Amino acid sequence: MLVSASTLVDQLIAQPGLYVVLVYDPACSPRPFRPLYFGESDNISSRASGTHENHSAWRREAGTNTTLYRALCPLPGWSKTQRQQMESALIAKYNPPCNQKLSFDFSRLLATR
Repeated sequence: MLVSASTLVDQLIAQPGLYVVLVYDPACSPRPFRPLYFGESDNISSRASGTHENHSAWRREAGTNTTLYRALCPLPGWSKTQRQQMESALIAKYNPPCNQKLSFDFSRLLATR
């Protein structure tokens, strides 16, 4: 049975994982793309789209005539908590302008028993 490449890609990106919305910025290094928003989802393809509740914030930050890019990282087998931990770590490191808060409360990890 032959499966088209687009079907394989659709299956790959319709998985749980992380995504980032980016804008071209030549001042960024080592790659000329600046992260605007990090997210996690059970279906990364459907969340990193124009229907996302923060799409207008991405557009505002990037500029109306600027292309938005997305990078998707499928993480099959990762739990929601694991994805939220990684998402929060990326938000803390890069401080993207369109993320309002961390999705994972790191104080739970640091709490004494």
